Amino acid sequence: MSVATAGTAAAQLGGDFAVFPAADPTERPFFAYELRPGDIIEDVVRIVNYAAEPRTFLAFAADGYNTADVGSFALRQDNETNVDVGAWVSLGIDRWTIPGESQVDIPFRLEVPSDAIPGDHVGGIVALQVPTGAVDDLGGNQGFGLSVRQGIGARIYLRVAGPIQPALAIDAIESSYSAPISPFDSGSATITFRVTNTGNVRMSPAVTFRADGPLG
Repeated sequence: MSVATAGTAAAQLGGDFAVFPAADPTERPFFAYELRPGDIIEDVVRIVNYAAEPRTFLAFAADGYNTADVGSFALRQDNETNVDVGAWVSLGIDRWTIPGESQVDIPFRLEVPSDAIPGDHVGGIVALQVPTGAVDDLGGNQGFGLSVRQGIGARIYLRVAGPIQPALAIDAIESSYSAPISPFDSGSATITFRVTNTGNVRMSPAVTFRADGPLG
């Protein structure tokens, strides 16, 4: 572990703190590995505190997933159970206090299980800011408040060697049409659907719709 002063170039990224690979961060926006079942790799993640005052962070590994609403990338919270990349990463010490305008480099170890399923696995290393001081009082004298926790994660993309099987499934298709008030105006149609990755690799599909009516 090492602590150093955060550089000006890094501070220009914005925000109060950041998490990214310690080695060549401009060339490695995230961690990416191609390993075999049973392989072990060691790397270093960096947490930068851009604020003037010291801050304490909880560092932990987490599985990645897609949110149910818009399918965006997300990482499990610290109180959730990990069964994939989040369970394969060991950080050692999980709590760090970083002086103002400084950074900490944290070594970690990723061990791929011997029975790991071939294909892509996603996760990340999260730095969760530990709140300090009193929580915001939302209830006056009613005796309750709210503590807001802010976390940022560095993604881990791991491909385990073996047969690659790309596949997608589309279902739950629904459509609706809003007719215009004037017969000379165009209406609008809304189509919603669910895309499920049924294979074992990450995919970024392009979607094309075609509509046919009585006039073609």
